[in-house]
Amino acid sequence: MIAPIYLRENRFEAAQNAYANAIRVSGPTADRLAGLGEAIVVQNSGIVTDGALDVFKQAEAIDPENLRTLYFTALAAEQSGDSVFAIERFERLQAALPDNSPWHEMVARQIALNRVRLADGGVVENGPDEQAVAAAAELAPEARADMIAGMISGLEQRLNEEPDDIDGWMRLIRSYSVLGEQRKAALALEQAIGYYGVSSEQGTRLAAFGDSLEISGAEP
Repeated sequence: MIAPIYLRENRFEAAQNAYANAIRVSGPTADRLAGLGEAIVVQNSGIVTDGALDVFKQAEAIDPENLRTLYFTALAAEQSGDSVFAIERFERLQAALPDNSPWHEMVARQIALNRVRLADGGVVENGPDEQAVAAAAELAPEARADMIAGMISGLEQRLNEEPDDIDGWMRLIRSYSVLGEQRKAALALEQAIGYYGVSSEQGTRLAAFGDSLEISGAEP
């Protein structure tokens, strides 16, 4: 009972320890393993590390349809550039979600994003996926917004200093979209396309990415 509370309170190391202790004392279950894996992921800024992936594979062996396991194994594939496997997992997750789940839209966007990547041959480097973290962390809206806002601040500063990072721009744009900051998302998209050029390969890819998130132009 304590581990999920720690996770919701952003006490990620405490959550990891609590899940590990629960598994040690009471034995592994798919939910306990998935919780442990999630705690590891959020401590690593949304990166599904090899250690976390190993934990999710253990959870999958117990329950192949565990929702968090499906989500994070899909995310791991996406981060490694395996869009085909990511789509397969996200589609399985979409089919398993309850009809009234708030995550249907997010999963649909992840499927669309990976299809865009397949279409243009783009591979996004391993790195934090703010939308993914927000959806998986199951935090209260205020806590989730605070966590993403912190990620955005550092990412935005780095892009101002080193703008030649298309994957960073994509993460920034997606993060604004998660927070409902559509104007900021559109501005970041325009800034990124302006840096690379509208007719460049990167500009075309960014435009397709914006379409996949249903981001239109920035309004004054």
